[in-house]
Amino acid sequence: MGGDPEAAGISDIRAKIIHALKKYSFPVGPKVIADEIGEPAVNVRNRLKAMAKDGQVIREKQGKWVISPHGASLGMAPYTPVTLVTSLP
Repeated sequence: MGGDPEAAGISDIRAKIIHALKKYSFPVGPKVIADEIGEPAVNVRNRLKAMAKDGQVIREKQGKWVISPHGASLGMAPYTPVTLVTSLP
């Protein structure tokens, strides 16, 4: 774990998507990722679907994406859901 996505034989656009997803601690949509990496949103959306089939990312709710545990084994940081505390005891 913790390796370089490019060294794991991942395509350039997949590596860019991985690096973009690593910046966020919450699920993000393809438009956010596209803006981050400078690629058209439709290309990012299609690549995310392919990455999901390969087990590298997971589609959460409402079209938002996160890195999967399998993606973590390729050097990606997995998404860990957190529960927000809205009141203190």
